[in-house]
Amino acid sequence: MLFGNYSRTIHVPMAEELYSQNLLIVDDEPRILHSIRRELGCERYHILSAHDGPSALQQIRDHDVGVILSDISMPGMDGISLLDTVRQEKPDVARLVLTGYGTFEHAERAINQAQVMGFLTKPWSAERLRETIRNAFEYHKTERLQGIIRDHHTHLVRSNQDLQESIREQSTRSEVIFRESIRTLARMIELHESLGEKRVDGIHSLTLRFCLKAGLEYAEADGIALSTTVRDIGNLLIPDEILNKNHRTAREKKIIEGHTILGHRILAADPVFLMARTIALGHHECWNGSGYPFGRSGDEIPLAARIAAVVDTHNHLEQNMRLRPQDIVKCMKEMSSKKLDPELLNAFITVKANSADNLSLHL
Repeated sequence: MLFGNYSRTIHVPMAEELYSQNLLIVDDEPRILHSIRRELGCERYHILSAHDGPSALQQIRDHDVGVILSDISMPGMDGISLLDTVRQEKPDVARLVLTGYGTFEHAERAINQAQVMGFLTKPWSAERLRETIRNAFEYHKTERLQGIIRDHHTHLVRSNQDLQESIREQSTRSEVIFRESIRTLARMIELHESLGEKRVDGIHSLTLRFCLKAGLEYAEADGIALSTTVRDIGNLLIPDEILNKNHRTAREKKIIEGHTILGHRILAADPVFLMARTIALGHHECWNGSGYPFGRSGDEIPLAARIAAVVDTHNHLEQNMRLRPQDIVKCMKEMSSKKLDPELLNAFITVKANSADNLSLHL
């Protein structure tokens, strides 16, 4: 990959250079530590252990840890306070909670204070344990990659003396960072929600055709289409026990609705995600003001979020409700001027009616 007239090549680290395979388990019960070590024995992790918060922090400072799995209830420093400290000192370490106290209060505190990415409840199944740890290391890889990208970006900007060349390089590189980062984040969502790669590609292709039909220029349309694939990234921070329930309490529904705020928070660290975080925050707002998180209406809702709302609604009816195409169109028409922007909905229905046209648009 070359920038401007420079002949140097940007080094892309190999996987083994990029992230840590060190797993730190923190619990004051030796039998729990032993049990987890035994059940992960077939995995290729270097497992470290600690019996309390202070010793765990020392391990974090002495070793390059990729994932920490901590009990909540421990003498002295509790698990959430420990994970919050880890978040501040080593933000690319994936943080998991291990607890027998699966209350909403613990879930809310862990999400809001320590910003954990997952929960594991005692007792656990070996399969659930391995899957949770694997997903955590995927998250760690993404965080480490983001850090490397940001550091390299800073180095490039400082090294360029010619202003015009610097602007061209920054523009090119930001596009590469955006596309590759979106791919990585979309892959995380695929792993978390067991989505197929073709489904994410399909959302991008459909959204791109929809945007072009709505009159957007290709560059803006492609940016919205890419960003729409990660609209629900906030779900990564919602406990699976709540996310996968069919019938939720009012309080659980509020936690689910919080995925818009959480998604915005995840994407807020880098300016290249401006479009993506706009969509993550606003794709559940409704045209008539009945949506969340802010109850915005009409043109108060950003265009990108209104577009993503149409695509998200179609995806829900098709993938979750399993409706037939004609029934999907009927349901969406009933949402016109209520949940969905009527003009955008008309453009979307036209695109679906012409979906036999293969435009060969890919992520």
